[in-house]
Amino acid sequence: MKKIIYILTFSLLILGSCGIFTKGHSQNNTNIAKTKSQNIADSLIHNYLDYKSLKIKFSADYQSRVQKISLQGTLKIKKDTFIWMSLSPGMGIEAARVLLTPDSVKFINRLKKEYFTGSYDFLQQKYGLQLDYFTAQAIFTNELFIYPAKAGKVNLNDDFSLGSDSIFNTFTNIIGDSLSHKVNIDKKTHKIISTFAAIKKQEKTFDLHYSDFEKYNEKLFPETIEINAEVPSMKRKFLISYNKIYVNKAVKASFKIANSYTKIKLGK
Repeated sequence: MKKIIYILTFSLLILGSCGIFTKGHSQNNTNIAKTKSQNIADSLIHNYLDYKSLKIKFSADYQSRVQKISLQGTLKIKKDTFIWMSLSPGMGIEAARVLLTPDSVKFINRLKKEYFTGSYDFLQQKYGLQLDYFTAQAIFTNELFIYPAKAGKVNLNDDFSLGSDSIFNTFTNIIGDSLSHKVNIDKKTHKIISTFAAIKKQEKTFDLHYSDFEKYNEKLFPETIEINAEVPSMKRKFLISYNKIYVNKAVKASFKIANSYTKIKLGK
């Protein structure tokens, strides 16, 4: 159970991609491309769910070549402040509790009476994942993010190139020959439908799909997130279903560590 909870919490954030789109060469074409990119970005941001806080009851199914596990949980988000998550195998028993803030990662494993507290630097040092709080928040709330995580807001004109077909506008970010990150945005709804990422040298891929959009506060919001993550010799699939979504309901991040619990390192 401990390993699955680690995977569910952090495999959401293994990122990169494969699409390649050519940028305009003349200054005039470049300006036109930037204007179009900005218009698409403005429409995307305008259609984000307008929230200060979220409380979500969810179920999650995990599947690998050797294991299948179902979990239930509660997710609380206070925008730009904290992400709190409680995970249970069922019957009202809490197995784990997670608290992410902009500068810290905390985790309690109640089944083994263990806990972890640290910074996002640990994930970089231990797993090579350049992550931050705002990437996690964007994934849970169907917003745009960039990998590797960077300080400040995403600038589409600088960070992405634009391509399109009859259904999607597609933004692609490529860093050398090692990493790429592609985002598909539905032209009709202006919502992110999928993200594909690949860290080529490490042979890691991350495929994220949003579906079952319903209106909350007059904005479409996905009730289903499917995540496919692959590393050498291992494929993992997560299906997260938001069963109840409460917008702008007061949320608190209760996180108390019992004195009898032992401090651990992730990956132990």
